[in-house]
Order: sequence, then C-alpha cells, then structure tokens
Amino acid sequence: MKNKTFLMVMLALLWSTCKEEEFTIRFLNQIQLIQPDEGALMDNACMTTADPLVWEFQWGMPFGADQYELYVIANNATEPLIDYILYEPYYYYYCDTCYISNANKNWKWKVRAMINGIWQPWSEERNFIVEDLDTDC
Repeated sequence: MKNKTFLMVMLALLWSTCKEEEFTIRFLNQIQLIQPDEGALMDNACMTTADPLVWEFQWGMPFGADQYELYVIANNATEPLIDYILYEPYYYYYCDTCYISNANKNWKWKVRAMINGIWQPWSEERNFIVEDLDTDC
C-alpha cells in the first residue's frame, strides 16, 4: 500500500508540473525492464564440459520504438560484453565457448529505445549475479 501511495503522489506531481501531452509522451517512452530481475542469479558455463553460457534479457516495448540498445557490463569491467542494437524487446545471449570467471560475478544491464529517430534516455540499471563457474556441470 505504501508503494502504491508513493506512486500516486509522484504521478500527481508529474501531472501538475507537465502539460498533458508531455506527461503522456514521457510515460509511454519509458522502458520497463522485465528480466532478469534485480539481483537475479544468472547462468555460467563450464570450463571443461560442453555447457554454454545462456542469458535472457527482456523489456517492455515503449510506444513507437523501432530499435533498442542493450548494454551489459561486469561491474569491474571497462568494456561491455554486450552493446548491441536490436529490433525486438528481448535478447537471448548464447555462447558455447564462453564462461565468466568467478572474479566477475557482479553485472549490470540497461536498455534504451529509439523513437522517431531519437535515442531516448537509458532505462534504470539492474544488477545481476553470475553463478560460480562449473556450478551446473
């Protein structure tokens, strides 16, 4: 109930400070991340057996979006593992020659959409954890 009340207050504040059209556009253009959830435990591969690394990402499709940029990076990395332009609101990452070292267990992901040729602001960032190497071999 507390979260619902907070949401209603925030919507009322936004509504009172924006024109109706601006509020509607901002609300419809926001990306809602679906999976993985905050703090989710994600798959890892195996070093010695055939067990691929498989991750699935999904987000809501904002009105008018025709492209998405998915950005996935380890918290201690300088370069992302995934920084792809996509045309659907989901991505299935599959790599049968990859694994994540136990030193890189903490990751984050975010998405942004292109609407009418303009990149919109990034979604919230979500964190996830990669299971230990060789967990399900």
